[in-house]
Amino acid sequence: MIKTLTGLDESMDFIQDVNSDPLFHEPMLSSQEQFQHHLAEAIAEPNKDVFATFHGKESSLGLYDFIEG
Repeated sequence: MIKTLTGLDESMDFIQDVNSDPLFHEPMLSSQEQFQHHLAEAIAEPNKDVFATFHGKESSLGLYDFIEG
């Protein structure tokens, strides 16, 4: 299932788990400032969409930030 996110609260555990894994770490989310700019603020911007994919209701599989060009 793909779901558009309107906030990050429900995905924070998943984001932190993935970003702490050296194989999946996103360098653009290395600091709190980068996290705020690249992901948290993206939800509020009209030309960006943040989606999460889920397996069932609870298990996140991915998080995506799309920017309209």
